[in-house]
Amino acid sequence: MTDIMLRGLRKEDVKSYEVKDSPIGNGTQVIFEFVNGYGASVVRFGIPAMGGIIAGSYGAAANKWELAVLRNGQIDYSTPITDDVIGYLDESEVVPLLAQIATLDPVIPLQIEG
Repeated sequence: MTDIMLRGLRKEDVKSYEVKDSPIGNGTQVIFEFVNGYGASVVRFGIPAMGGIIAGSYGAAANKWELAVLRNGQIDYSTPITDDVIGYLDESEVVPLLAQIATLDPVIPLQIEG
């Protein structure tokens, strides 16, 4: 899964990535951090119940991924990519979104005066 996602990105744009168990339910989360200060959380998880999944990421029941844009490690709802999370993604649909996030204008660090 991550290999396909990483192949669609320029190595110089990726600061780090981590594959881990989803913090909610049963599933996987991949956290990407890009050198521009943005990142992405790509997750697929479900909370199983008798006869299927009762809750989970958008598309989990169909084995799809959900993506959130991160800025300084927090979900950012104000990018040109989306103002929400994007669900129901095939892996091939995740790759161009990651590439778009990696090429956003760099985050300007907050200046704290004091």
